Amino acid sequence: MPAVLSILLLPPEVLSVIFYWTVCDLQPHVPHSVRSQAYDLLSISHTSRYFRRVALDDPLLWSFVPFMTGCHEDFFAAILRRASPIPLHLQIVENAQLHQRPNNRTWSLLVRNRSNIGFLSLHVAHGVSGCLAKWLLSTRAPELRECVVMFHGAQPVSLNLQNFNNGCVFDNYAPVLKTLDLVNCHLPPNHARFPQLSTFSIRNTCIVDPTESLARLEDLHLWKPSFSGLRSLVLFTAFATPPIDISNRVALELPLLSSLMVIANATVCHQLANMLRFPSNCDRIITVQLPRGRKSTRRDAEEAAMAAASFIPKGIVYSRSWIVMHPKLHTIRFMKETQLIVMKFDLAHLEVMRGPPLVLHLMRSNLPALASSPFLSRDLFLGNIWRKMAELLSDAGVLEMVTSLNLDFHPLDPYGPVTAYPLMYGMQNVLSIGALESTHVWANPLFSWTLVSGDVFPKLQTIVVRLQEEELDMSARKCLSTYLFNRQLVHPIPKVLFSVAPALRQQLGYAFPDAIRICLRQITQDFPKSIMIDWIVAAN
Repeated sequence: MPAVLSILLLPPEVLSVIFYWTVCDLQPHVPHSVRSQAYDLLSISHTSRYFRRVALDDPLLWSFVPFMTGCHEDFFAAILRRASPIPLHLQIVENAQLHQRPNNRTWSLLVRNRSNIGFLSLHVAHGVSGCLAKWLLSTRAPELRECVVMFHGAQPVSLNLQNFNNGCVFDNYAPVLKTLDLVNCHLPPNHARFPQLSTFSIRNTCIVDPTESLARLEDLHLWKPSFSGLRSLVLFTAFATPPIDISNRVALELPLLSSLMVIANATVCHQLANMLRFPSNCDRIITVQLPRGRKSTRRDAEEAAMAAASFIPKGIVYSRSWIVMHPKLHTIRFMKETQLIVMKFDLAHLEVMRGPPLVLHLMRSNLPALASSPFLSRDLFLGNIWRKMAELLSDAGVLEMVTSLNLDFHPLDPYGPVTAYPLMYGMQNVLSIGALESTHVWANPLFSWTLVSGDVFPKLQTIVVRLQEEELDMSARKCLSTYLFNRQLVHPIPKVLFSVAPALRQQLGYAFPDAIRICLRQITQDFPKSIMIDWIVAAN
């Protein structure tokens, strides 16, 4: 009872904030997500007279929960009435149920309130024409700030609005629209002008073959009148591969862009890099998709590398880098203060020709210790990607400026250290290296074998070892010790720093300082005696 009384004593302003966080968890890409929030708010308003008065007196709460599909007309009318005059956050799931059981009163309420929609989330089920979605997208939207349109199905859909109004998006009138997110659909711009647009995305999640995309790369410039203030651009498998290079004919200026995310094949990536003009300090995450449905060749590897490297800005010094090699995705990241650039290679559908084992090439590169390794032609293909990437990044002066490097080689991709060798060789000024997962790197024998030469990381001062448990894997300890002893013969490494996970510190409690010293003494007992051992508690 005291707990109940204390809740009832909270002032209306505090209760309203609590109610707000109960219902404002918007998930625009999840169908029917608003339905449960609407009924949660309804339950809150029926808890007590005090709760009901607080809930009914705050129209902002009700503006977050209007939905149409499966909503009783009286409840829909009550939500709209209680939300007035706040702009609505409306979610509509257009499915067979909505068309088979139309409710004239609900539809008329929607028509009367369409100009008061501030956030619109449209989901169109597979096999449904989407006529309601097209009608809403063709009407004026004076209050609309965010719009998400998502089609569920196996193929992208073209939203032809020619039969609605004048065929223009929002009848060419959405003066405060800031976000437009198109998922599995293409919306012809028709020279639309949205002066406040800051976030624009086209994401095709249903496409397997990029040639199935309905949008053409040259159509992107038709959005130019709306892109003068654009700050975020997302293009996921958005365009079909152009038959000819159009990047030199069509330029798109994006003077305020701060974030660019692209998933595309090498041809589209390369042309986008030449077409788009944006600030050098813009964050960019580029994923190059390798060819699907055919065997990839060495030429494909080089083109993928050149496409990714074409997004590298000139004249920027990146001090931190991450190399992450997983079986289905290889990634390299660079960071300068808060600026981030990420280049990824999607290997999920990689098919390669059978060729000579990579070991022959390694032996020619003076790595005879790997002569017995059963390398596959897949590893040779990946080696070609990163060899070309290392060449391009070195020419751009990117690798030589890196001073801090983090690595992650997945256990199912054990030849990661060899694949990444050209990159690591180019990082001559690295002072510290760490591992995102200690056992994935330090327990990999190829790591010490590949980097035993003093030509790799000649200025290395510190190895950072993540410690998530009181024990370090035995194979990781052995390989790390071997590497440290081998480096003593060329360029000694003076320090090993253990980064202790906050969870481990919490687990050890008050005994943490003494326990961690005992733990490190056991882990480092086979390390060279000249190496200094230290530890820190990692940030969350």
